[in-house]
Amino acid sequence: MIRRSTWILVLIFIAVLGVTIYLNKTSTSLVALTPTPTQLLDVLPGWEGKQATVIQFQDKQGVSTKVERTSQTNWIFIPPVPGKSIDQGKIQELISSIISMKVAAQINPDLSPDATGMNAPSYVIVITAEDGTQKTIQIGKMNPTQTGYYVKVGDSLQVVSSTSVDAITEKLSVDSLSVEITPAPAGPEVPTPSEQ
Repeated sequence: MIRRSTWILVLIFIAVLGVTIYLNKTSTSLVALTPTPTQLLDVLPGWEGKQATVIQFQDKQGVSTKVERTSQTNWIFIPPVPGKSIDQGKIQELISSIISMKVAAQINPDLSPDATGMNAPSYVIVITAEDGTQKTIQIGKMNPTQTGYYVKVGDSLQVVSSTSVDAITEKLSVDSLSVEITPAPAGPEVPTPSEQ
């Protein structure tokens, strides 16, 4: 007859074998359920390859600024701002930041304008491409989790990361986009014939 300890060892072996088979099947199904990352959507879909020619922005206080591209690499304030010239590098950073914004979450457009800040947006940006395409971007309040801002383009309401929006809004002023124009130093005085 087989001893009791032998039966216990056989039962332990069967239990270990059963657990091993179960874990192998479960881990295979867990691998199959692993989510694949999704590509984030652009806030300005279809803008790829387009060149901006005019950007107009307005803050919550109603201060409006317009900049226009006069050549491939030169931007100017419209109307001109006395003593200031656009820093061409900063305007390119602004355009790049606007075009590269990604949607963190799509939001129901019927959400209350009071809740999203769309009743009085903090910023309104109108960007125009060389082909005449125009997009209006409204930036509202921060979302409840403080991870992003409500942004509306056309009828589409979405949340965009606060990092992306802050990178744009910190550049939306004449002072942040400009450099002081220093007048050329005066040359030596040349005496006129009557002074000689």
